[in-house]
Amino acid sequence: MGIQVNISPRIIPSIASLYNDVNRIFLEYIDNSLDSAEEFYDKENNRYTKPISIELKIDGTTYKNGKVLVTDNCLGMKNLEKIVQTIGNSDKKAQPWTNGQFGYGIYSFMAACKSLDIISKYENFDAYKLNINRKDFSVDDVSDLYFDDLEKVSYGQETGTKVCLSGFDKDMWKGIDVEMLNNEIEKHFELLLLRDNLSISFNSNNNISLCSSYDYERFDGYEFQNTLQNLESSKGRKFPQLFSFKLESPIKIYLKLTEKEKLDKPPVFIKSGRRIAAIKDVKSFRSKHRSDIWGHPRLTGYVDLGNFLEPTIARTDFQNTPKSKAVFNALFEIEKRY
Repeated sequence: MGIQVNISPRIIPSIASLYNDVNRIFLEYIDNSLDSAEEFYDKENNRYTKPISIELKIDGTTYKNGKVLVTDNCLGMKNLEKIVQTIGNSDKKAQPWTNGQFGYGIYSFMAACKSLDIISKYENFDAYKLNINRKDFSVDDVSDLYFDDLEKVSYGQETGTKVCLSGFDKDMWKGIDVEMLNNEIEKHFELLLLRDNLSISFNSNNNISLCSSYDYERFDGYEFQNTLQNLESSKGRKFPQLFSFKLESPIKIYLKLTEKEKLDKPPVFIKSGRRIAAIKDVKSFRSKHRSDIWGHPRLTGYVDLGNFLEPTIARTDFQNTPKSKAVFNALFEIEKRY
């Protein structure tokens, strides 16, 4: 029969600890809402077929009474219990509210606080509430991990999901920076914020602001635009074979060198409309020009990868594959020319 493997639930809080920036944790839940909104997205017209509203709200003044809520009017979840039944085996098509390939994003709260409440309503279904508590994962055997049954509740919209993070660790609550968080939302989702019929708002103790996409046009400067349709990887020790890729949707490169302004916005990699990381900070991209090109204080922009590459679990780098090698090789060639 072979050797049976038992993985401890303690691994989930350990994976969550990869999220060492509390602001990044909140982006994960906005990200989930945007995934749930894809059902209503009209790609041809770059708009949603109904007004999509996502709000991040910070409520409270101390780590003891503080809460962070993310509320949307998106698709909602028909099977809320699947969030805790399919850890590490996420099926985005069947369960869009699990963030990424493995479904770990929903558990990122464990790096910052004790408890996560999820209320979700699917069209023509009742609304249900699920509580996930960090302490429940402090068991050695998965057979000892149980959650309370779903609780039927009321929800003020026909469809949608609300999450509430509470029981914050003192240092993590102190790490919440309202201005930085608002800027992070705008930078992280800058291409998605260009879509019509989408509203992402930020509410800090009832001071509400609407997030908007970054405006590159406000700076005078020199633009570089290019698309990558055909890619080849280089041979190496790990991948001795030469791989070629013809992309259905091209990778789009947009860079802008301002005339005078020094910006705090270096070029970034974007995947599925979301920022992964500044190009200069991606360790797997072994460029010799991290500082003089990708870290130049007057250079900004992005490399929009579409869905071509897969990020690591921490979503700050890319998996080492022939595809990532091919993308990086193309960027090396651009470096040589410009």
